[in-house]
Formats: sequence, structure tokens, C-alpha cells
Amino acid sequence: MFLIFVKQKEMKAYDCIVCRKRVNPRDRRPVPKASKKIVSKLICRQVTSDDQICSKCRLKALRSKKQATTSSGDDQDKQTVTVKETLKSPQNIQLNIKSTPRNNKRCVICKKSKNLTRVGSTAISQAFIDKGVYINSQSRCCREHMQRSYFTTDALTKLSATKKSEFFSRTDITALMNGIRDNVKAKGHMDFDNPAALSTEEYTNITGLSKDQFHDLAGQLTSSVRNNSNRSSRTCLAIFMAKMKTGLPNAILGTIFNLNTAQVQRIIPRVRQCLMETLVPTHLGFGHLAHNDFIEKHTTPIAKELFTTGKEAVLVLDGTYLYIQKSMDYKFQRMSYSLHKNRPLVKPMMVVGTDGYILSVLGPYLADYGNNDASITKHVLNHNLEEIRTWLKKDDVFIVDRGFRDAVEYLEKIGLKVEMPAYLAKGKKQHTTEESNLSRLVTKVNC
Repeated sequence: MFLIFVKQKEMKAYDCIVCRKRVNPRDRRPVPKASKKIVSKLICRQVTSDDQICSKCRLKALRSKKQATTSSGDDQDKQTVTVKETLKSPQNIQLNIKSTPRNNKRCVICKKSKNLTRVGSTAISQAFIDKGVYINSQSRCCREHMQRSYFTTDALTKLSATKKSEFFSRTDITALMNGIRDNVKAKGHMDFDNPAALSTEEYTNITGLSKDQFHDLAGQLTSSVRNNSNRSSRTCLAIFMAKMKTGLPNAILGTIFNLNTAQVQRIIPRVRQCLMETLVPTHLGFGHLAHNDFIEKHTTPIAKELFTTGKEAVLVLDGTYLYIQKSMDYKFQRMSYSLHKNRPLVKPMMVVGTDGYILSVLGPYLADYGNNDASITKHVLNHNLEEIRTWLKKDDVFIVDRGFRDAVEYLEKIGLKVEMPAYLAKGKKQHTTEESNLSRLVTKVNC
């Protein structure tokens, strides 16, 4: 008995170099030569002749080697992922991170042992970000603590750590970092550089454009707005569109987009200037669309039937309002104040096709008494803004309202036709049949 005791005491204990578990004599094997490189990468050192590996890890290493050798060169990144998923590195890195117990038979929240489900990577990242507690990937929790793939608020409140430090493997650290990265990406608001970070609805709420529309518009700014370490051209466009849609102060926009107020103040006029140089000339103004193309594409059949012989353009003119804040410049404040609307505004003149297509926007003009619809129309034609006189042809039709009455004679003198609802003559209480029908025709085209 004494000899047997001495012999057992002198026997050397072997641990698997991969999983660090105690290995029985019949289960331990030397590391296969074909898998030494893979195992060396996992344990971060060279494999020696004294190292032993358990049968389970040995089979995983051989399978990983076989997959790596049978795959093509183009799938090299995929090989690495497969190897790491198949064979985990040893847990030999101790970090001062609070963690829950390594137990897959009880819930990590309430310690119950029934109706359990595995804690996914999303919930692990959530717990680490919100509570600073690491949960092992083999842990379980009650189904009632999970909402979709996340912990509920109540579950996070009850979650507590029992250990002040934890042993990690390279695989665990990589999985934790990837989980945090995915979690941040999912919550990454205002990230316009990554098309997957925001939904189409969020694009519309912030910029007023759908995701595809924003992408097309951003493509026209890449050559004129340079990217730098602080912001990209897409971020600049998003700031400008958010400013136009919401009217938020620059300081708030800077907070939302993680920029300072001075940067936002420089970005907005720069983007506006670039859009005026690249986008506007190709989509707005009399120069972007030929006269014949406008007739064919943007004149409705009813307008052609009622007012033209098929060769004349039918344009709908009307002044609109853009409300502005009260200016600190007293002179401009007086010139931009509208007695009609009782607030400051400017007046752009809209030139639209009968199908609603905006051909051009002229102006804007000030809101004082000298800038009514008739005077604005005369100014546009007298100064030939956007080469309008060159674009227009003889007998082209202007559809206008009664605010253009003082410009009707002028327009007819330069060879244009004017269609306007009839005025009720002085002393009369009712339009004639002909006047009523003419007004109805104008109204029909405007609708």
C-alpha cells in the first residue's frame, strides 16, 4: 500500500493546453503536428513536446485544420472566423470586470432553475454597457426577463455581480467587443455615413427626404464638399437639411451631430452654396428644361385643349410667402413687414406647369407695397431674369389670378396670352354666362 501511495503521488497532472481542464490519462493526447499552428495562435505561444490536449479539443483542432486547407484563398477571412468559432482559446487573461457566476443551470437574475433560455450576445452587451457586468455566453436566464433579444428594465435593475474580476479568453474579448460595436451601431443616431444605421422613416423625420433621395442628393456634393476627420459630406448635407426642415438653432444641431456651433455655422452656408452651384442649375430655372420638352411632359391634356393649339406652353404664375423672423436691421424690418399678413415675410414668384411641376422660382422679393404680383411679373420680364424672354415663345399662355390685373396689358403687348378669372363689373351683382364659364376654365386648369 505504501508503494502504491508513493507512485500515485509522483504521477504528474496534465491539463489541456486549450480548455485548461484536468485530463484523464486515457483522454490526453499530444498536439497533432497538423494542428500545431492553430493551437499556437490560440494559446499565444509555441507548442512544446510536453503539452497535452484533450480528445475533444484535439478533434476540434483537426476539423479546423481540415476546413482551412479545403477552403479557397478568397475565403481566408471566413476560415479565421470558422476556426475561432470551432476552437476557443484558453481563459488565461484576468480583467478587473465585475461578472455573474458561471452557471448554466440557474437564472443569472433571480437564480431560478425553470423555464430558462440562453442569454444572447445582444443582452450580454446590453448588461455590460448599462450595468458594467459581464455575463458568460453559456449563462441562462428566465424567459420573462427577456424582451425580444434584450433584457427588460426590471431585469437590469435586479442584475448583480458576484465576482470582482473574471478570466477571459481571446475569443471572449473579441465577442464582447463585437457585441458592443453592434449595440452602438444599432443605437447610433445621426450616423449618415452608414446607410444601415438609420431607417427610411428616421431619414424622413430628420431631413425630409427618404433614404434613397438623400443618397442621390449626397452624391452631387462629394466633389464640392470635402470630407475631414470631424465630419463627412453626408453629415454636412444632413445638418443643412435638418436646419431647413426643423429650424433648430445651430447650438442644438451641433449637440445632435457632435459638432461645435462654429462648425455648424460654417457648414450650412457652404452646403447652400454647393447646392446652388451643382443641384439648382440642373433641376430648377428656365435653363434646365427646353420649351418643347416642357410642353410635352408638363402640360396637361385639358390645358392644351382649352387654351392652346398644341404648340404653346401653359404656365401658372403665383406669388407665395416665406415667413421670416423679425430682423434687427430697422430698414430691412420695414421692407419685409407685410401689412396684409401682419408679419415679416418675403415673396418668391412661382412658375409652375399645369401638372404641378415647378419650372422656376424667381426672387424672393420684399413684402412692402411696391412688390405685388403684377409689379414682380413686370420686373422679371423687363430684366429678363434667367433668360425668360428667350425661353418664352409667342402666344404662350399665362394662367394667373386677379392679383395680376395690372400686368395683363403689359403681357399682351409682348405677345403673351393671359387667362385670368373675370372681374365683376361695377354696379353688377352677377357675372355673365361667358364670364362665369371663363372663370371656371381657369379654375379647372389650376386644380
